[in-house]
Amino acid sequence: MSPSLAFPTITHKPFRAPHSLELSILFKDFLSYWAGWPVHLDEEGRVAGSRDWKEWQVSFHGSLQGMLTLKTTRRLVGALWEAQSFKGRDFPDAESAFRELAALYATYLAQSLWKDRFLGLDPLMARPVGTVERPSPFQCHTYSRLWMKGEPLEIRCWLDPNPASRRAS
Repeated sequence: MSPSLAFPTITHKPFRAPHSLELSILFKDFLSYWAGWPVHLDEEGRVAGSRDWKEWQVSFHGSLQGMLTLKTTRRLVGALWEAQSFKGRDFPDAESAFRELAALYATYLAQSLWKDRFLGLDPLMARPVGTVERPSPFQCHTYSRLWMKGEPLEIRCWLDPNPASRRAS
């Protein structure tokens, strides 16, 4: 009879959710590089007037479970597309440019906040999201609002603090 090998149980420390200021500062750094635009922090004011909102989500699947959403106006999405066209980046439309921005920011966020942790993540792809698909804004998450070119951008990040325990059950 051959001896059986027991595989060690791998335990993971819970992932630390980002602080809203971290979301803001990291986005500010990222956008400065990606688009060359200044970003302004919100002073907790309300967004005045009606806006034509667009929202994208990037889901985290793997050793990190959660969702990142970026919500902004159609006007800002178009302005970002134009800015990227001037830089020689050829996107077929404004939404494609913003999808790339969302996916790259999610990658930058994961690399910046959890680089010391093993991250086995599925590909980070951005897609449009409806209000039914995202978690409730009352569920525990991190929120930040920034301003660029006079338009708001809202970032929300929901994380499962201990995804390994959910996969084991």
